[in-house]
Amino acid sequence: MSKYLIDSNGLKIDFHFEDAEASETLLFLPGSYANTSAWKGITKALKIPCKKVFTSLRGYGNTEETRSVSDYKIEHQLEIIRTISKKLNSDFHIVGHSMGGLVGFAAVFSGEFPIKSIITFEGNPPWVLDPLKYKETLNKTSKMATNFEKAVIEDKNDSAKIIIDFYGGDGTFSSFPEKVQDFCRAHAHVNLLDWLPIIRSDPPKFERSLF
Repeated sequence: MSKYLIDSNGLKIDFHFEDAEASETLLFLPGSYANTSAWKGITKALKIPCKKVFTSLRGYGNTEETRSVSDYKIEHQLEIIRTISKKLNSDFHIVGHSMGGLVGFAAVFSGEFPIKSIITFEGNPPWVLDPLKYKETLNKTSKMATNFEKAVIEDKNDSAKIIIDFYGGDGTFSSFPEKVQDFCRAHAHVNLLDWLPIIRSDPPKFERSLF
């Protein structure tokens, strides 16, 4: 089943549901520059039957944007989880990648949702790192993010390359198929909203430690 839900703001949220004769439900949260199709390879490899739910974060896929440069709180993303949770009306597991992993952590620590477990990869919140021990890493990340913001504001065509090559290494963006590059270019302004909490030194506050 492939459709969308309407959140409390009256806006669309991606909601693709694959049912199965299983008791466990997995909610897949993709990262930036991604939508529901990001999980095709992983879900094909799943051997245990489960119900699968796919969505997209704000501004990606068919999930409409509610954030702005002056209001970028993670609560906007939690409304996605809230809407889906109400639809499911049962507990579920979260599988999150990158920004989707951070949203998943925020959902777990909020204590609001019936989440049974969470698995993330590359869901790395830099603000929880020891600022002395990881000073060089944090400085590099901050500099990259600031350069990315400047490039997006100046509407540079390959501003997304700054982010993607930072994580994947030089040449990563150029190695993508042209269709993927175009998608990233078109969503660089959305990704900037993902990064503003870090750029503005105003990250989500987790009530419990990640460690």
